[in-house]
Amino acid sequence: GSTDVIALSGQAIPGTSSTFSKGFSDPLLNNHGQIGFDNTHSNNPGVPGGDRLFLADGQNTYEFVDGAQFTPVGTSVQSVLGLKQLTSNGELLFNWGTNVQGQDYGFFSADQNSIVQLVRYGQAVPGGTGTVFSINGPNGNQEYNSNGQFVFFAQVKQIGGGNIIGGIFRSAGGSLTQIGGPGMIGPDGIAMSSVQGITPAINESGQAAFLGTLVGGAVESLLVNDGTTYTKLVDVKLTSPRGDGVMFGISDFALNNVGQAAWITFDVADPNDQNTYRNALFRADGSSFVEPIRDGDPAPDGSGTIDGIGVTKPLLNNAGALAVICHITGTSGGVTGRGIFLVG
Repeated sequence: GSTDVIALSGQAIPGTSSTFSKGFSDPLLNNHGQIGFDNTHSNNPGVPGGDRLFLADGQNTYEFVDGAQFTPVGTSVQSVLGLKQLTSNGELLFNWGTNVQGQDYGFFSADQNSIVQLVRYGQAVPGGTGTVFSINGPNGNQEYNSNGQFVFFAQVKQIGGGNIIGGIFRSAGGSLTQIGGPGMIGPDGIAMSSVQGITPAINESGQAAFLGTLVGGAVESLLVNDGTTYTKLVDVKLTSPRGDGVMFGISDFALNNVGQAAWITFDVADPNDQNTYRNALFRADGSSFVEPIRDGDPAPDGSGTIDGIGVTKPLLNNAGALAVICHITGTSGGVTGRGIFLVG
């Protein structure tokens, strides 16, 4: 195939009197061949107001946001923009401001025609019980889908007493709905006592997954909300599918469009013996819970054994297939190696 130039430093930016600088960061690519990228006004990144966000479709390049001109309602402050995600329909998710408790900060979406505020520091939460105090930013999970839904964990400062309480929220067009937090009713009519600050995820079906604790339940559970109902996918510290240990915890996870989640953690035979902490790959959907790879398993080609998983989160597609990197020891040549494995 051919190689096309999307943008070059010194090249004129369509529709402007400016040119691209050398300040490019990692681009994003969707399944339609659209590319989202940022570029600074100068060759020095990190300057407030210096970022510009673009979308290219192979034929045209559009400037969606110019940091030098973008100041959210209620402020005249310019700040650094951060490109976070490109959706399948060509929208960009980005953050603005300084993500420090007590300072103005927010997430926005942009397309060719408009910029929409999704959530911002100081915004009132549903019910008027408090305001957004801090927001956990994306860390690789899809938090914004092509239907304009954004899911996030936030610390909420309560009105009156000023207590700080964590919650999981869904934003659509800037309107917030709380889907997780103390006192909210979860699966099977059981209330939540807390939610964890692990970055949640949302799929194209609108299902949002997050970690929460149910009253009288496990230490943590992986929960899914589809906008109406809740499903519990799995409990942390549950007996592992192989029956000779427990699934130790969940610190990050992948979510596909049919509601399956996958993650990597320890399968622990004896919590008091570090030698029994085995790296393992898990997948669950609320009705099934599987453990396709674990330390000590024979390598798929029969040469050597699995001795570690080299990624923090697996790749998971809509058919439930998983891709991971694993370390291999004890091969026929006696060499320690690594490999990429696909689990159907």
